[in-house]
Amino acid sequence: MTARMTLPRGIARSARWTALASVALLAVGCAHEKPHVSVPEAPPVPLTYTLVHCHDGTGHIAGSVPWILGGTCCCTPTREMFEVHRAEKTVPEDMTYEAYMALYAGKGIQVGPAHSGCNNRCEFGPHVVFGGKCMAAPTPGTANYEEVSIGHRIPAH
Repeated sequence: MTARMTLPRGIARSARWTALASVALLAVGCAHEKPHVSVPEAPPVPLTYTLVHCHDGTGHIAGSVPWILGGTCCCTPTREMFEVHRAEKTVPEDMTYEAYMALYAGKGIQVGPAHSGCNNRCEFGPHVVFGGKCMAAPTPGTANYEEVSIGHRIPAH
């Protein structure tokens, strides 16, 4: 004969619940995980801003008309730059360099190389692009550089 051990009723019930809970927890732990679904990388964000105004920092955009003649070229109006404009036919054929510079002077526009390094924060600022009288090249790496280049202010975050 086999001896059978009997547990008091409360302990037996508690042991059964513990066994059932252990099995349930073990089953949950062994459940299959959802398969990993690969999500493709998001495409690169397109550039929101496009270069509109060329200046000494960006280099001249071929074919741009000088700012003083209603164009988008804000490069320092040196004699060499005037000759580039003449070759590109973006200034009137009969215009002289002196007449070209007189247009800037007549509007009170301050130009380099004599007027430079102020990042358009001088008494003549802002930059002509924003209605000021300063046409010094903006300082690279500044918000002003980006804004002059794209032709509008970048909204604050």
